[in-house]
Amino acid sequence: MKTLEILGNDLTEILTHFGIPAKLTYKGEKHEVWEFEPEILSVLCRICDNEWEKWCSDNETFAWFREGGCILEGQDTHEFSVNGKSMNGWVDESELERLNENEADGIEEFDETYWTRDNYSNFTQWLYEVHTLSTERNITYFATSLAKENGMTLAQFMHNYQSDGLVEVNA
Repeated sequence: MKTLEILGNDLTEILTHFGIPAKLTYKGEKHEVWEFEPEILSVLCRICDNEWEKWCSDNETFAWFREGGCILEGQDTHEFSVNGKSMNGWVDESELERLNENEADGIEEFDETYWTRDNYSNFTQWLYEVHTLSTERNITYFATSLAKENGMTLAQFMHNYQSDGLVEVNA
């Protein structure tokens, strides 16, 4: 049976409220990974914004989810150390090219080690520093694609590279 994974947060109550069958496979401080049959995504996506907001307005935090891949998927990867483990990931090749051109011209705008440090403490730190992503919700596209690139499920990827994993839920 083929399954689909989504990344989100605070989804337990809303999934229960709408009777959406899903399996929690990873839970961290700010992220959860949920697994379900692919056709269930359309049920979740059909919940209108007004109903979603009305139901979530009683909660302290707003439930969210994202599903999808990254536009960099399929490009060459570079090896990074994230959470003490080797992770294949992308750099912005146009930025790397610009840095190399500036170096050739004798311009030292900034040190290119901004993306080659020895170790990033977790996946979101890597995203913030290498790709300047600034919101938790925007990490989904990178996480989904990099999980594939690193030969893992989304839950395995988050457990390996995001150090805030409070609970690893066994699939």
